[in-house]
Amino acid sequence: MIPFFRRLRKRFADDNKPMKYTRYAIGEIVLVVIGILIALQINNWNENKKVKAFELKMLKELSIAIQKDIEYTENHILGYRTKVGEKSVLYFKGLIKNNEVDMDSLRYYFDWTSYGVSFQINEGPYQALKSIGLDKIANDSLRNSIQLFYDFILPRRRQLVIFNEEMYDEQQETLKQFFLGESKYEIVNDDVKIYKPLVDSHFWLQPKFLDLLIMTESRVGWRRNEFEDLTEDLKTLKKSIDKQIKK
Repeated sequence: MIPFFRRLRKRFADDNKPMKYTRYAIGEIVLVVIGILIALQINNWNENKKVKAFELKMLKELSIAIQKDIEYTENHILGYRTKVGEKSVLYFKGLIKNNEVDMDSLRYYFDWTSYGVSFQINEGPYQALKSIGLDKIANDSLRNSIQLFYDFILPRRRQLVIFNEEMYDEQQETLKQFFLGESKYEIVNDDVKIYKPLVDSHFWLQPKFLDLLIMTESRVGWRRNEFEDLTEDLKTLKKSIDKQIKK
């Protein structure tokens, strides 16, 4: 490209001999400027390409982490931990209605009345992106949504979950002690089993246990609502991220 401009400039300069040197010098300057501008343009294009590639890499890592968080929340917290609490409530309500007791199941469901959860969301990819600079995300709306979720919504939900779980743990464990005797042990198939027996075979009719049941129902109901909302927030954020990745 530059040799072509140089030949063209030389031909125009030769048409006017007195101005030949001046035109030649000006032409050289113009060519140098054009060369610099082209080099800068290529360099900027390469840098923009690198920035875009980095942005895509970070967004993909964030999307993968969010998908795993969704699966953990749906399968473990909502699909298991919350369901066992709901099943225990239904089991004891059934006992109150028909009073038919299966002793093997009784202790099983009794233990389920106070199943807690741990709040685990992978913030690693976000913190890595934040340490490098959130401005690497070109889409202002997406950047604001990501920052809002991880810096405000998520800490608030975590604080609420931890507070409620600890509160229910303390209250429920206190109530459960009324229905447990002193620790005993049994040897079953050469294995020592240590446990606390239930002190009353009809404890589910006592007022204190009814308080425990009310608490369990409230706990799992609140937990389901909170984690269903969290799952929806995660899905919405992932959808926005995936949309940007495909652009």
